[in-house]
Amino acid sequence: MKNVSLRFCVCAGLGFFAVGATALGQSVVYVPNGSDTTAGTIGNVAGIGNAVSGTSQAVYSAAQMASVPPGSLITGMQLRLRNIVTSSWPASALTITRYDVTFADSPVTPATMTTTFASNMSNPVLVRSGALSLAAGAYPGGANTGTVPEGWGPLISFATPYVYGGGAMAVEIRSENPSASGASQADLVAAAGGGAGFTSWNSSSAATGLPVTANTGLAMRLTYVTPGAAPFQRGVTRLVILDDLVNERANNGGTSVLYDFAKTTQGIVEQGEMRRLGRGSRLIGMFYRGGSSSAWPASADSYSRYDLTLSKALTTPATMSNTVANNIGADATLVRSGQLDLGAGVLLPLGPSPRPAPWAMEIPFTTPYMYKGGGLMTLVRSSSISSFDGGSPAGLAISDERYGTRVRMRGSSLLSPDATTTEGNVSYAMQMFSADSGTVTPRQFVETAGAIPAMTNFYAGTAQVVQTVIAAGELQEIPVGSQITGLTVRSTDANAWPASGLGFTEYQIDVSTAAARPFSLSALYANNEGSDKLRVRSGPLSVMKQSFPGGAAVNAFGATIWFDRPFVYVGGDLCVTVRHSGSGSATTPASMDAHGIATRSQMITSSGNINAGSGTRLPQGPVMRVEYNPSVVAPIEASAMQGGTGYPILLSAGGNVHQSVYAEDQLRGLRIGSVITGVSLRRNSRVDFQGPDWPASDTVVNRFDITLSTSPVGPGAMSDTFASNIGADAILVRSGSMTIPAKAFPYIESETVPCDNEWFIQFTEPFVYKGGALSMTIRNNSGAGGTTFMADAYLGSDSVAAGRWAIGMGPDATTHTNFSQKGALVARFAFVPKGVCFGDLNNDGVVEDTDFVMFASAYDRLDCSDPVMPMGCPADLTFDRFVDDTDFVFFVSSYDALVCP
Repeated sequence: MKNVSLRFCVCAGLGFFAVGATALGQSVVYVPNGSDTTAGTIGNVAGIGNAVSGTSQAVYSAAQMASVPPGSLITGMQLRLRNIVTSSWPASALTITRYDVTFADSPVTPATMTTTFASNMSNPVLVRSGALSLAAGAYPGGANTGTVPEGWGPLISFATPYVYGGGAMAVEIRSENPSASGASQADLVAAAGGGAGFTSWNSSSAATGLPVTANTGLAMRLTYVTPGAAPFQRGVTRLVILDDLVNERANNGGTSVLYDFAKTTQGIVEQGEMRRLGRGSRLIGMFYRGGSSSAWPASADSYSRYDLTLSKALTTPATMSNTVANNIGADATLVRSGQLDLGAGVLLPLGPSPRPAPWAMEIPFTTPYMYKGGGLMTLVRSSSISSFDGGSPAGLAISDERYGTRVRMRGSSLLSPDATTTEGNVSYAMQMFSADSGTVTPRQFVETAGAIPAMTNFYAGTAQVVQTVIAAGELQEIPVGSQITGLTVRSTDANAWPASGLGFTEYQIDVSTAAARPFSLSALYANNEGSDKLRVRSGPLSVMKQSFPGGAAVNAFGATIWFDRPFVYVGGDLCVTVRHSGSGSATTPASMDAHGIATRSQMITSSGNINAGSGTRLPQGPVMRVEYNPSVVAPIEASAMQGGTGYPILLSAGGNVHQSVYAEDQLRGLRIGSVITGVSLRRNSRVDFQGPDWPASDTVVNRFDITLSTSPVGPGAMSDTFASNIGADAILVRSGSMTIPAKAFPYIESETVPCDNEWFIQFTEPFVYKGGALSMTIRNNSGAGGTTFMADAYLGSDSVAAGRWAIGMGPDATTHTNFSQKGALVARFAFVPKGVCFGDLNNDGVVEDTDFVMFASAYDRLDCSDPVMPMGCPADLTFDRFVDDTDFVFFVSSYDALVCP
C-alpha cells in the first residue's frame, strides 16, 4: 500500500527570474536584475547598518519586478558587501541598535525619483524594526575583485510581509550603529535601462537625501511566496434565459443587440427565469447564440463602443417602461464598456436540423454583477459596427406567448447609444450568463447590513482562530453534493480597505459538517467540527490594497478567500474554522459586517495563538458569502471515495470511445428540468502512479465530443453497441478540439480519498435532464499523450452505473471491444437547479405517493444524523436536523398541491 499524503496547497514559482534553495515554498528575485552574478562599483554604509546613523532608499522599476506576480508576499531580504573589502564583516558578533526596513509602492519611476524620501513612497509598510544581531563574519568578504560579487549576507526576515501589488517598488533602510567603522559597505549595482534609482543621507531621521544616483540600486536578494490562485474554473454555472429553448431553435433573430447602427436596447427578465441562482452569485460574462445559417461576422470586426449594464429590474416584462430610468435598479453595474472586438465567425451558425447554434460568443465582464434576487435588467449601449453588417443572434419573437410575460426587450429608434427612452418591442436576444455561484448567509442580509460591526478576526494583525457554524436553512440554495469553493466577507468601513496590501504567512481553513448547532456551540473548537473535516486551504494569503470597498450604506463584498480544495456539501449545518498567523500590521483591521441572530450563525474566537483549542463564544456571526459550484457526482457513493480503477481515456493511440450509463436513483441531486451545463472528470490515484497535477502545461486534445441523452436501458442492461444505449433526445453537448489547462487534474496520493474535481468541461449546448437513466458518450482522438491521466471509474454494482469502451479503434467506433472493462466514469455534473420544491424528495417534479413513502421512512428515523438517512436529509423541511411533526405539516401541504411550482 502506498503512503497517504494529501495535497493541501501548492505554491509555485514558475517562470521567475531566479529560484534559489530557500525555505519551503519560497522563491527569490535579484534586484537589480543581474546582480546575482555581477558586482557593483559603488557602495553605501547605511544599507547594511555600518553607519553611526544613516538612511538609504532605492526605487526599482516595474520591469525589475516583472518576474514577481502581483499579490506575492515579500518575506525577507539579503544584502552583501561591496567587493573592495577583502575581509568579512563584522569582525565579531555585533548588534545594530536600529535597523528599520520599509517597503512601499512607488508613485515615481527611477528616472523621476526625488531626494525627498517620502515622495518616493506610497502606502509604506514597516516590514521590520528594532535591533538586528549579526554573527561574526555574517557578510562574507574575500579576494574577489572586478565584476565577481561577494557572497550574500544573512537573510533578514520580515515581521510583517510586504504584499507586492505590481508596478514600481521603493525600499528604505534606516539604521543606527554606534560602533560603525564605515569601512564595509553594501553593494550598489547598475540597473540597465534606468531600472533603479538610489539616494541616501547620514542621518536615520533624515527627510531628504543626496542627489539621486541614476540607474543604480542596492543589490538585494528578495525572498517571496506566491499564494496559489484559485484553482477552480471561473463561471462554472451557466444560466440560460428561456431554458425551455436550451435544446431548441429560437423562432426569430434578436438583431437589436448586435445592430448595424448605434443603438440603445433594454431587456427585462422575469424573476422565475433566474432559476435557483444563489442570491450572492456573481455574473461574470454573457453569451449570445447564432440564429442564422451562416457564421457572423464574415471577417474580423469591432464595435468602437459596446457598454453593458446589469441591474435588478424595477419592473416586470409585463410592466416594462420605455423610459430606461424606470426599469433600472439602484445596483446598476457597468459590467463592461468600450471597444468590442469580434473574431471572424464568432457567432456560429445553426447546427444540423433541428439543432440550435452552439453558445460560442461570450462577452466577458470586467466588473462582475452580484445577483441579489428578483428580475434582471440588461442595458446595451452600442455604436455602429465598422462594416455596417449587424449580426443575427437567436431571439424570441414578439408574437411568442412567452414574450411579455417571461422576457421583453425594447430598442431605441434614435440610432443613439445614449438614448434615455426606447420606442418599441424587439425580438428578445437569447442570453446565457456565466456565473460564480454564491449564497449570502444569513440570506436576509443580501441587501441590508447585519448591523453589528467591529468583527476584525478574519484579517487581524495578530494570530487568530475564528470558528463559524452556519445553519442548514441558510444554505438551502446550495444543492446537496455541490462543491463549496471559498468564502467572502464585507467591510462596514467608510473607506476602501486596506490602504496597503496585507500578507499572512499562514492562513488555514477547515470545513466540515457541524457537530453542534449554531445556538449551542462548545467553547472547544474540536467539539463543533464533524468527522468529515477537511483542510480546504493552507499557506500564505495576500490581501491586495483597497480590495474591500467602503463608503456605501451596504458595502460590496471584498476579496474572496478561495480554497485549495473543495468541500463537498452533504447537507446540514456547516462548520468553518479559520486559523491564521496574523498580518503583522499594527494598523487596525477593517470592521467586517456581522449579525446577532444566533439561530442563523454563531462564532467562537480566540487571539494570539494559531493553534488554540478553545475560544470565547460571541453573540454574533459574520455576514458571509459562501462560494460554490452547483454539481453532483454520479455514482453517489463515489462522492467521498474513489471509484475502484482508472481508465486512460486520453490515450493517444488511435482514439477511443467511452460510454457510461447512470441509474436514475444516482441522479437524485438533479431535480427533473435542471439544466446540465458541464462535466468534470477526476484521476484515480490507486492505479495512476504518475503524480503530480496533470497536465504540466496547456494541452490540446484534437477531438473531444460528448453526447448526453436519456438512456433507453438501465446500466445493468447496457448493450455492447453504443447506439443502443443512446436515447432519442441525444444532444451533442460539446464537440471538436479542446484545450486542457495546465494542472486541470490534481493528484492526491491515497488508496481511498478521491482526487478533486477542479476543472469542468463546459457544454456549448447544455442538456435538460428529464429524468430516467442518463447516458454519456465520449468520443476522443486526443493527441494528449500516453496514460498519464487515468480517469476515475466505478467498478461497483451494474445496477448503479456501468460502461462500455472501445480503445484504439478510433473515435467513431460503434461497439465495445475492451473485454470485461465495463466500469462507468465517475463524473461530476455541473447544473443549474430547476428550483426548490419542498416535499419532492425524489426530485421528479411532483409530490406524490413515492415521496410519501420516503418521508414516512425518514419520519420513523427522526434524527438526521442517522446513517440510514439519505444524503442531505431532504425530508427535514424545517432544517432543524429532525424529521418530525413540523416537517409533516409542510410535507402534507406540498402533497396536496401535487405538482411542483
